[in-house]
Amino acid sequence: MNRWLLLGTSLAGLACIAAAPAMAEPASGWYGSVGGGYHSPESVSVGVLASERGRIKDDWMVAGALGYRFDPHIRFEVEGSYRPGHFDNLGTTGHFRSTAAMANLLFDVFPNSRLHPFMGGGVGVNFPILNETFPPSTQITASRANFAWQGMGGLTLAASQRLNIDLTYRYFDGGGEAVLCGGVCPGTTVRFGHYRDHSLTMGVRYAFGAIAAPPPPPPPPA
Repeated sequence: MNRWLLLGTSLAGLACIAAAPAMAEPASGWYGSVGGGYHSPESVSVGVLASERGRIKDDWMVAGALGYRFDPHIRFEVEGSYRPGHFDNLGTTGHFRSTAAMANLLFDVFPNSRLHPFMGGGVGVNFPILNETFPPSTQITASRANFAWQGMGGLTLAASQRLNIDLTYRYFDGGGEAVLCGGVCPGTTVRFGHYRDHSLTMGVRYAFGAIAAPPPPPPPPA
C-alpha cells in the first residue's frame, strides 16, 4: 500500500463532508478512540552481528486510546499501539513486533470548526520482540522494554456531536539497544538498533461527556 495514496484518499474523504455546519462536541469528559493504518520503519541494525543492518518492511498497524478532554483545546490520553513487520537481512529472515503503551497530551486547534488540526506528543514504553531465523533452521527470540516517545499531528472531522474521525501522523521513537536472546541461545547478545517509525492512521473517536443544552429561544416581542 502506498502511503501517499492512503493520505490522499483519507483527505478526500474528509473534504467531502467538511463543508457541513460545525457541531459542538462536549467541552470536557471522557472519550475512547480506535484506528488503523500504515507504518514505515526506518533502517535499523538487526541481528547477532553489529554489521547486520537492514530494513524492517512497511506493514499495517493499529492503535487505541482512552482519554479525557479538560477543555475544548486540551486532552490527555493513554494509548496502546501494535506495529508488526518482517525483514530479510544478510541471509537471515525474521519477524518484528512493536507493542507500545504511551501517555499523550494533545492540543486541538480551532475546536469549534467542523474540520480542524491537532498536534501533540507522548512518552511511554515500547516492547519490541524480534524473531530471527538463521539457515537452515536455527531460531532466536529477543525482547526488551525501552523508553519511547512520539510526536503526533493530524486533522479531525466532527461527524456528529460525539463522533470524530481522526487522520493521524505519528513519528515514533521506540528506543533500542542490545538485548539478550532466549530459546536456543540464552545469554547471547543480539543487536537491535534504534527503532524509529513513521505512521499514518485513520480512526474514530467517541466522546462520552455531557453535551451542552442549546440556548433558550429569545423572548417574544412585547
